[in-house]
Amino acid sequence: MTYILKNCCMSKHKKGDSYQIKDHQLYFSRIGVLIRLFSENKISSKKRWMRFKIFFFAIFTQIFMLLQQLFYATRFRKVDLKKNSPVFILGHWRCGTTHLHYLMAKDPNLGFVSNYNGFMITFGLLGRGWLDTVLSRFVPEKRPMDNVGMTMFSPSEEEQAVANLSVAAGVQSFFFPKNRSYFNKYTTLRDASPKEKKAWQKAYDMVLRIVTVSNKGKRLILKNPSNTARPKELAELYPEAKFIFIHRNPFDVYRSTLILQKKMTYTQYLQDMSDVDIDDMIFENYSELLKAYIAKRNSVLAGNLIEIGYDELNADGIGTMKKAYEYLGLPGWEQAMPEMQAYLDSVENYERNIFKPLPPEIVARIQKEWAFSFDEWGYSFEHSEHSMKIRKQM
Repeated sequence: MTYILKNCCMSKHKKGDSYQIKDHQLYFSRIGVLIRLFSENKISSKKRWMRFKIFFFAIFTQIFMLLQQLFYATRFRKVDLKKNSPVFILGHWRCGTTHLHYLMAKDPNLGFVSNYNGFMITFGLLGRGWLDTVLSRFVPEKRPMDNVGMTMFSPSEEEQAVANLSVAAGVQSFFFPKNRSYFNKYTTLRDASPKEKKAWQKAYDMVLRIVTVSNKGKRLILKNPSNTARPKELAELYPEAKFIFIHRNPFDVYRSTLILQKKMTYTQYLQDMSDVDIDDMIFENYSELLKAYIAKRNSVLAGNLIEIGYDELNADGIGTMKKAYEYLGLPGWEQAMPEMQAYLDSVENYERNIFKPLPPEIVARIQKEWAFSFDEWGYSFEHSEHSMKIRKQM
């Protein structure tokens, strides 16, 4: 099995000085999930070999998936996520959610989804102690889209794990970008039937149960941009959950999201997308995600949601986190603070991406289509001016 798994993770395939992801996040999906996905979607002729590899790895690992479910079923059932409700980090991709997640993951009282959990959700509990060691050798030292350091045990998103367990995952729209139904049904849940919503709830809750067992019962700190459109649905599942929403200047979000698409997300496409298609998707996803958040955020219990700004977090990380802990009533600040400070000190010289100037037509499109975001969080419409105003907490 070690030999088989050597080439099935993010690998050091160099292009210039950056790492490329040459394999696929669907490798360890349930067979039933893959059969349905590939029956619902036409893939690019250039991706047929990738489809074969996805099925190959999934078939090879099915027995391990069944064994994990058999050995851990009782422990999964005993997890009480209503009593031990998660803390959710919300925000569009490239708004600083990763920085915030890495920071809060330093709290010794909190558990999190690691890259290992996210990639190996279907059978990873069986391989702890050896499989994670093997795969660690093939993980790039930095994320390709933003130079953030990473290991197999770095914090990651749970959306990928949901996609391996069920069709009911919004991230399926990144694998099959010409099929918007996954985003509309399972990210915003706008078009989801009661049956489809229940399928998402079941898959999502199972992922959190598996990750909780992996973290020995700790309360989870979860970062998943897709959840930005789901505060109402998450509050229904976990009424006492806490939420931290982070926002960023829309111009910077666009530029950083474009880098994410070009350096990472496109490697996961199983359908052809032109530059125009990608641009349209970026604009649509941003609008749909944040408008859904604005419409649903009042469903969260008073005192359980705080909004912070990316610039605010960068200017005063400890002060911002202390405010969030106090507002949300999160315990353990005295234990968490020194660990967070040590982390902030370690990334003090972090080199951020250098962005190219935005074309005038893109600036105009951002100002028009994302006008609601400038208004909502107090950013200046002027491209050269990055003013910020913190919104009063609800």
